[in-house]
Amino acid sequence: MAKEHAEAMALVAAAQAEEINRRASELHEQIERHQVPPEYLANDELVTALREAKEAAGTDAAPDAERAVAERMHLIQKDGVQGPSIEDLRQEIGQDYSGIEESHFADAAFVAAARDWHEAKNLAEGGFEAKGNTGLQGRYENAEKEFFSRLALMGRDIEDKVMADRPTENSVPEAEPAPTRPTQGRPTVPRSTTTGSRPR
Repeated sequence: MAKEHAEAMALVAAAQAEEINRRASELHEQIERHQVPPEYLANDELVTALREAKEAAGTDAAPDAERAVAERMHLIQKDGVQGPSIEDLRQEIGQDYSGIEESHFADAAFVAAARDWHEAKNLAEGGFEAKGNTGLQGRYENAEKEFFSRLALMGRDIEDKVMADRPTENSVPEAEPAPTRPTQGRPTVPRSTTTGSRPR
């Protein structure tokens, strides 16, 4: 069994290496321009951005496409090729917001919103709003709104289950406090005072 597992893993690694080499050949000009390390080509979002930059070359869309590549490179440098882990998100969100439970991270939609919030926050802190990404503030706020709506929805589901399972009419379990935003120390996305071309 151990031998079969090792052989399977070797096949997976070989397939991944072949795919990275294919991407490197396809996008070599963009890779050289942005000095992309080969291992970064395992990140699908970066590869998509590089392909869009290749297609936009010489057009009015080129500056926005190039900025998108720079943003994705920044995020990989911050979080690694695979992006933030569930544990990373749990720690970061738990520091800024109360009431976050382990069960919330079993919800794929909540995790997706948390990742988007995390990315928008990192890009703003990296100065990309001033570099032209004027949609960062809205992206941050929309992602925050989405994961708070998910918290509220899951809270109602738990409350309904508790009420359905209550032993008697006169014995109602006390509801847990709802997640809340902090009154101080809430992370904010800095608004840019620098004007520039509007990104994609």
